[in-house]
This record gives sequence, C-alpha cells and structure tokens, in this order.
Amino acid sequence: MIPNPFKRPAPHKQPLFTPSTLKLSEKVHWLARRGLIDPLAYVQRHVRGDWGEID
Repeated sequence: MIPNPFKRPAPHKQPLFTPSTLKLSEKVHWLARRGLIDPLAYVQRHVRGDWGEID
C-alpha cells in the first residue's frame, strides 16, 4: 500500500504552544455574544495542532 503523503498526524493532547493575546473578528465576536459559537473550543483545538481539513 502506498502511504498518503497528505495525511496529517493526529492532534496532540497537550498544547503545542502557549497562546498570548486572542483577538476576535467583529463577526466572530457577534456570534459569540449571542451564544451561537464558542470561540474557546476552536482555540483549544488550534493550540493542540488540530487545524481541521486543510487543502
């Protein structure tokens, strides 16, 4: 079987880096204020190396 050169490694359980300042875009802030999204969940995924599907 030929290995997939585009396969990403599994995200880490521990953070890869320590985030400092977090700035939300105006639209993300609008959604968060209304309880439609939780930006912290996305930040936590990001610092563990889970960047979703990347083309």
